[in-house]
Amino acid sequence: MHDAIRGILEDATARQLRREQSRDKSAERRLKAKEKAIAEAKALEAANVSDTDGVTTSSSDSTASVFAGNQSKEKKKHLLKPWKLSNTGPSARYLDETVELSFEMNLDPRKPNQSIRSTILLPNGSGKKSARVVAFVTDDDAETVQAALDAGATAAGFRDLVDKILGQGIIDFDRAVAHPDVMATLKKSGAARVLGPKGLMPNVKLGTVTEDVVGAVREQTLGPVEYRTDKQGAIHAAVGKVSFGYEGILENVRSFVEEVYEMKPEGAKGKRIYVEKVTISTTQGKGITVSMDTIDPSSPRFFLEAKKLEAA
Repeated sequence: MHDAIRGILEDATARQLRREQSRDKSAERRLKAKEKAIAEAKALEAANVSDTDGVTTSSSDSTASVFAGNQSKEKKKHLLKPWKLSNTGPSARYLDETVELSFEMNLDPRKPNQSIRSTILLPNGSGKKSARVVAFVTDDDAETVQAALDAGATAAGFRDLVDKILGQGIIDFDRAVAHPDVMATLKKSGAARVLGPKGLMPNVKLGTVTEDVVGAVREQTLGPVEYRTDKQGAIHAAVGKVSFGYEGILENVRSFVEEVYEMKPEGAKGKRIYVEKVTISTTQGKGITVSMDTIDPSSPRFFLEAKKLEAA
């Protein structure tokens, strides 16, 4: 795993360097083209002035001269306009690629007790922006409502939130938490039909239905990583950004790997192999397959570096 993380970071750094070099070359080409266009416009203007200095023309010649002058102005404007636009255009910027883990699991989600769905708060965060969180609690519990707001919730309560969702069709939040006491009422209100398809309905498996609403608000605001087995039994998750550096990514990856093994479902406990393959990659990089004996927490080689593996 150590070498794999170093590998994806080196690849991402090399790609960013190539982007910067390409941006510099493009800027140099634009500058040369701009200087050439300005020089041509100035030469055209000078030629037009020299042609008209000291020359007496008839009415028809004067009209032709004015027409030629207008053409020169239009040509000059045409030559200069694109470069004015290019100066205000977007420039190349740093791309902080996402580090992703993919697990090929020996699970069949179609069978009972062989699926996983949960969230995890990584040690160094996920790199995502802070989420907007709302808390569904009884309106009578003013203390919890205020505590949820103080913890970072953008809104807390029940009736006003439901009316806003159903009546006005406004959903201005990224995550929702709820107290168990209001879940039955929330489902009956019809809000579940709106929030469910959007993945915003509070869920016990995700830790968003809990009596500790304030704690859940704090955790959801920090942006926990949600993961689940897909139809093929695989798990995909973003575990950080390239900018986290080697140590930051290593801590996040280790924490996530331990979480996956701890969440082993009942239906998989009799299987000899639980995780079949693990791959780590970045947004624009190739995947690197990780040695399985270094990611199994039960193995004495768990997260050992290559040099220590050779010694072992």
